[in-house]
Amino acid sequence: MYLFGTWASAYAMALRKNAHAHSKIAWILIVMITILLGYYSYVNQQLWMRMLILNLGIAIVGGLVLVSMFRHYKYSDSLNKIVDLSYLFIVLYTLVRCIIIFLFLEDVELQMLSTSVWWLMMLAASILFSMWFAIVLLGTLVRDIILKLKDERSRDPLTYLLNRRGFYDFAEQNLAQRPSKKYFLLMCDVDHFKKINDRYRALDGGSYSTASRCYH
Repeated sequence: MYLFGTWASAYAMALRKNAHAHSKIAWILIVMITILLGYYSYVNQQLWMRMLILNLGIAIVGGLVLVSMFRHYKYSDSLNKIVDLSYLFIVLYTLVRCIIIFLFLEDVELQMLSTSVWWLMMLAASILFSMWFAIVLLGTLVRDIILKLKDERSRDPLTYLLNRRGFYDFAEQNLAQRPSKKYFLLMCDVDHFKKINDRYRALDGGSYSTASRCYH
């Protein structure tokens, strides 16, 4: 469940950033890690090895998306950058947990975990980082939904151009910010534009993007 949850988080981040989650590699790693965990659980019982393998596997599976995710990082807004950096920090923290387990928890037994200072500190940090990531990710999702609803309210669904309400809102906002700047409005009418519109919509697979370029 830990590994599947990590892959789901990485896949969700890849969808957000239009990045590559390397799902095949992730699932191969998950199967291999699961086999190793089974071996050190039933054949050669070693709690330390299970903890080390699991945390290292989580870090690798979660980190597969990082390279493609940060490819367009500089073009993201501040809130999305916070989400990306938070995800990166969680992956790096998982690697730090591997180091802590390797250095300080080699001789730990299952009944000793509840009294281990290192283990309790890692649990507390994991909870805090997970809560922080959930809050910033939720804030980003709410912001994106509000912006999308606002965009749908002010734009034509076919051409994606500003409708009357969107035009007036845009004009009012820009005139308030730059009252001394001059603006010009050019309007034209094309006869039988429906033929052009239908033609480019057919070439563009029925979407509005080519039709929008025609209007421009």
